[in-house]
Amino acid sequence: MKKCMFSLLFVSMILLKPTNVQAQGDMTIRELEINLWPEFDEPEMLVIYFVQLDPDTPLPANLTFRIPTAAGDPNVVAVGSSREVRGEVTYQREIAEEWAVISLIADDYFIQLEYYDPALDLSSANRHYELIWPGDYAVGDLLVKVQNPVDAQNISATPDLGVGTPGGYGLLYFDISGGSLQVGEEFDLTLDYTKDTNTLSFDRWQLNQLNSTQTSSRGLPTWAIWGLGIIGVGLIMFGVIKYFRDDQPPPRKRPRRRKAASQASSGFVFCHNCGTQSKSGDKFCRDCGTKLRSR
Repeated sequence: MKKCMFSLLFVSMILLKPTNVQAQGDMTIRELEINLWPEFDEPEMLVIYFVQLDPDTPLPANLTFRIPTAAGDPNVVAVGSSREVRGEVTYQREIAEEWAVISLIADDYFIQLEYYDPALDLSSANRHYELIWPGDYAVGDLLVKVQNPVDAQNISATPDLGVGTPGGYGLLYFDISGGSLQVGEEFDLTLDYTKDTNTLSFDRWQLNQLNSTQTSSRGLPTWAIWGLGIIGVGLIMFGVIKYFRDDQPPPRKRPRRRKAASQASSGFVFCHNCGTQSKSGDKFCRDCGTKLRSR
């Protein structure tokens, strides 16, 4: 009897022992956004979960998500205080038939989980994909965002896609509201579109970026470049000519030679006494009779 009572007491202590990790059954996802990017940077479906836990959730929280086994290891498992502020964390992956269970401990309220799903059917131009949210948690608000891949046409989905809006990478995005879900309630989505090429959306975006950079570096059209070149050469030549002209000393003015008022140059003789002009050859002044000086 004492042995039985001791066993019951031990079991009770284990059951009542407090834990620092929130139990999975008590988890509630406040917002779940699932992004579907077909043929983005791999010939598969890129699936991205953005999970926001209920703010009343005790932390740290033990979380598990089921993803298709064929997807292999997740591409990203991260936790943070927001979508923009997060860091990758360690996780465990266990296989359970068609599902792989991804387990992690979250010390904050935002979780990002992404993987590549090879279930996207690319065997023909008529692409097809099916998404299943297995209902691991209750979800307050589910939103699915579908990226329209490059070169794709006639895209459709069940539930309906609605009207697309332009977004990142120059592509259209469609929103599908899944509303609120209970624990164990699945959400299924089928996606179809036609595409005649195997071009990946990211590759086309990179090519467009490269072409845009080259175009902007070329700048003006050819005729404008030639015109600017001719104007530039003309300005350079003008500057060179002006430089050499300004560098030369100004020409010196040649002084005018004044005509000598000498008797020899004039051909006339003036009397040194009265100043009367005499003709060449005269020896005496015609006015006062003074003897003229010789030349």
